[in-house]
Amino acid sequence: MGISFAGLPTASYQGTIFSQPVKVGNQSARVVPLSFNWQAYGGGANLPNIVVPLNIQNTGQSKTLDQIRSIYIDNINGAVPVYVQFNDNNYTITAEPFSSGWYPVLSNVQSFVVAILGLTNTNLTTTYIYVSNVATAPYTDIAQQFVVEQRLATPFLPGSTGGLLAITPLVEGSCYNNGNLTISGGGGSGAAAQGVLNQYGQFTSVTLTNPGTGYTGQPIITPTGGQTAFPNFNPGATYSNGNAFTYQGYIWIWNSGIYSINTGAPFWSSSVIYNVGSQVDYGNNIYQAINKAASAGVPPTNTFYWALVGSVSPVYGNPAGAGGNWLSTGIPSLQTATFTATLGTISQPITNSGFGIAAMGDQISSGNFSTAALGVVVNNLFGSPYANGFIYLTSIFAAPAVSAAGANPFFNLLQTAGGLVVLGPFQWEANSANSPEGTPLIQLSNCNVKLDATQTWQIKITTAATGFVNYGFTWTYANR
Repeated sequence: MGISFAGLPTASYQGTIFSQPVKVGNQSARVVPLSFNWQAYGGGANLPNIVVPLNIQNTGQSKTLDQIRSIYIDNINGAVPVYVQFNDNNYTITAEPFSSGWYPVLSNVQSFVVAILGLTNTNLTTTYIYVSNVATAPYTDIAQQFVVEQRLATPFLPGSTGGLLAITPLVEGSCYNNGNLTISGGGGSGAAAQGVLNQYGQFTSVTLTNPGTGYTGQPIITPTGGQTAFPNFNPGATYSNGNAFTYQGYIWIWNSGIYSINTGAPFWSSSVIYNVGSQVDYGNNIYQAINKAASAGVPPTNTFYWALVGSVSPVYGNPAGAGGNWLSTGIPSLQTATFTATLGTISQPITNSGFGIAAMGDQISSGNFSTAALGVVVNNLFGSPYANGFIYLTSIFAAPAVSAAGANPFFNLLQTAGGLVVLGPFQWEANSANSPEGTPLIQLSNCNVKLDATQTWQIKITTAATGFVNYGFTWTYANR
């Protein structure tokens, strides 16, 4: 009731209208089967809304429906609602996304419109409607359709042994002596893997040597090869190309395609004649004699006799001229490596949240986070990334648990690790009556947010303040 389709594009029904005898429950009945391939109607981003008028009173057969008393709508693969509206009283039936069921009809006519709103190029599907002359009990259990049609209800995908599909370094670490790894937890057993290290002892990749079985959650992946820090920078030492060392907590290298550098070279003296290859300290920079024997009294700034090699101690971006560089890798020394596993199964056991029964895949992600620091505060929110499939959010809640102090905090309640924001940014006003504790910043029930389960989903603080936020999601997983 109350929905108007006036002004929307209309299209003629594509197909033949006919009736046929069937059994509906234990009742003998006739139905008029209708199908709507929305792609064939031109639906998509350029035509998101379509209205199809129908009159089934004359079906072209001798037997027809005396009256429409119920309608079955199969919108099980549809990501947007489908509407059926009768012409005499505007009685409107709404079939929710991903649902199917019987609906009573309160109308005396056999003319109606079928409408769909919100089509895109990626959600085109086919809707099936069966118009019946017998009354049936209403049935529109959306959650049950998720279970039956989308193969939910267990923490394992059909046919899967629950093995790991891949292990990826989240933080590559540094200074590891070898790539040995141990795998524990996650509800499974038997998985084994070996890391591949670069010259800085970082895990650049991981080779899975045994996927194991029975994993329902993220395992704990621990390097066991030990770490040995590169030697601290030694003033006075000579460094050759590629020599690595620790300086100010980071890994540096001497990176010159021409010279080694003697950081303990003697100070330049105007009374000394230097042989080619000699290095001197002049103004806290190291120079090397490059042409004949450098004449006495010729300072290193003379580029005919001398070449700038580098500064006496590491600095960023030195030298500007030819002859090498101190290079900070940007890698902290003795950094701990962390890993994430891609599972061949759902990564969390099913938990009954109260939103639906546990057998329907209803799960909870909830907690709280401090807004005192910028950056990602919750990572792998739904245990993803999975090997495939989708997360369907069924309810969302977020509210301040403690009033904020300082700057008004902003946060993205839902984003990918790649920075795609789905819900956010949200803000509450610090110490303000406009945003008291417990007042929802967002609260949605019966929502239909569909997420790619192969993505890593996060909550991220974008503006720091002192405060806490409670959050909760109920969700279900589908492998298609």
